[in-house]
Amino acid sequence: MSLLPPKARHYYEPFVGGGALFFALSPKARQSTLSDSNEELVNCYLQVAQHPKALIDCLCKLTHSESNYYRIRKETPSNAMARAVRFIYLNKTCWNGLYRVNDEGTFNVPVGRFERGPIICQPEQILKASSLLEGTKVHCCDFEEAVADADCGDFVYFDPPYVAKHDNNGFKKYNERVFSWNDQERLARLSEDLKQRRVFVMISNSSNDDILNLYEGFYKYFVQRHSVISGLPSGRSLVSEVIMTSYGPPNLRDLPNTWRFD
Repeated sequence: MSLLPPKARHYYEPFVGGGALFFALSPKARQSTLSDSNEELVNCYLQVAQHPKALIDCLCKLTHSESNYYRIRKETPSNAMARAVRFIYLNKTCWNGLYRVNDEGTFNVPVGRFERGPIICQPEQILKASSLLEGTKVHCCDFEEAVADADCGDFVYFDPPYVAKHDNNGFKKYNERVFSWNDQERLARLSEDLKQRRVFVMISNSSNDDILNLYEGFYKYFVQRHSVISGLPSGRSLVSEVIMTSYGPPNLRDLPNTWRFD
């Protein structure tokens, strides 16, 4: 948490994904905006926020098996609740929780392998998430549109699809289709623009020279973690990542005990 700005007026998280930082910060209602270009993900967040009990009821009725997985994977639900149920079920039961679609936009991740049955529904977590999302703005849009209203004193966290180096498993081609190098450059220009507007900006990305060169003038903090994508333990090597901020290293003595909004 020490890399966060000490306070902010409003929190923005495009590329929200699992929303790990949003849920860790637990910002107050009406002081945060989440967004993503994935319509199914955004719909899921909206159903969690607006209809958590109905969502829990539907998920609790599901049972898991390989045949059920591929049957549900082939379905194309027409209503918002059924789409959210399908999205969560596939996320909980697919290989490594990966979200990937083919050229036709069809989810194509194989079924996961579990020593014990997967946990499809966690009611307490859904209710807690719903409470935190209450009053939060959730949009399906491009990242530039998502932060168009960001102003001085706001905090924007960008966690885009990383530059892929998985040359032999198809992920490089997939990531390029989802988020191209032109998008990476566009994000860097936007981050610089926000910086000039005195918005607090944090970006996480893979650590390589091409990415680092896009963010001259940003503070950089390097970290390593074990990759969890490979299906083989031998492929889960350490990967280098970087966290970049538009603001300087914090003086830890000046930080409040809990991160806050004005």
